[in-house]
Amino acid sequence: MSDISTRMKALELAHAQVGQDARIMGGEVNPTLVVTTAEAYERYMTGQKANEDRLNMGFSQAAMVAHEVIRALQIAHNEEGIALPWHDVTPDIRESCKIGVKRVYDNPDITVEELHQSWCDTKLAQGWVWGPVRNAELKQHHCLVPYADLSAHDKSKDLLFLNTVKACFNIPID
Repeated sequence: MSDISTRMKALELAHAQVGQDARIMGGEVNPTLVVTTAEAYERYMTGQKANEDRLNMGFSQAAMVAHEVIRALQIAHNEEGIALPWHDVTPDIRESCKIGVKRVYDNPDITVEELHQSWCDTKLAQGWVWGPVRNAELKQHHCLVPYADLSAHDKSKDLLFLNTVKACFNIPID
């Protein structure tokens, strides 16, 4: 797959997810999010050379893309406790993202609920606890709750992570 077609696929996914996120939240599509998501993906593509002999990318690269896409969503929604850029995050945050990527790759039929529970298990094992807002320094996260207890917005971030990883590895998105 060429750089152009890979980029177009990712941008189409981002646009579709933005629309779905807006519909879930009962609002309009935020054009800032589309631009920010596209910019996050463009940063990745600028630093990478297409390699058609491999899957589109490795676990580390897919983790970085998924992290930056979620970060773009946080920025667009002006969330409290926005994640740091990939190159500034701690090793445990990188590892958590890579574990999530590997879970999706190894189990393409994983549900968003199962993926969220896996993420919670990883975070708890790394010493994170529930807190009212995400705070990496204190290892606190407001999403360390059962999937059913998440807000619609946080559920959409889990779905966005899942679908971004699937797109990275050409896994069909339901």
